[in-house]
Amino acid sequence: MPENNYHLEIESNPRNLITVEEFVNYFAIDLGVKVDKIPGLLLSVTEAATNAFIHGN
Repeated sequence: MPENNYHLEIESNPRNLITVEEFVNYFAIDLGVKVDKIPGLLLSVTEAATNAFIHGN
């Protein structure tokens, strides 16, 4: 089985949330995450990214 490597580097700015969402959606599909689980995954990751953008700096 091939190894999957994913990397995203962005500026810490809430305007980059769409980039985070697109990235997560891409690798979730690539890894075979069930379609009905992707919205919850996206919500979790965007919440974490939002907190990091706002409170992590």
